[in-house]
Amino acid sequence: MSKQAKYKELIAKRKEFKFADEELTNPAKTDYDGNYVEPWSQWQGNLDANIVVVGQEFCDTDTFHCVRGTVERYEKKYEFATNRNLPGLFKHFGIDLYHPKNPQNKSKMFFTNRGHGIEASAHVVPDQVAVGR
Repeated sequence: MSKQAKYKELIAKRKEFKFADEELTNPAKTDYDGNYVEPWSQWQGNLDANIVVVGQEFCDTDTFHCVRGTVERYEKKYEFATNRNLPGLFKHFGIDLYHPKNPQNKSKMFFTNRGHGIEASAHVVPDQVAVGR
């Protein structure tokens, strides 16, 4: 079985997964789920990656809805500190990550997070767009 086929299987399993922790929401239970294992892999999702970056979590449910399940909403603008800092870090290694709205998966990288659920508590909000303001 090819990597792509295995990845599609993994996505299907993630979409069906029910978290035991009621504080976690499966992105499949939202209006903004996509065909990725985890939202951050929209940015860097090369299945032939030489580098895998594992973050802590993507965001909370309010933010996920606010950004409509995307890594960043606007071209050439970073709303999240982690997303803003990573391109500078990888520049030191000669890697251009490009912006999440214009990902270049030619770089052999894959981004994911340790948990594939969206947390209920609001603590990861865009720098300029606080949910509920």
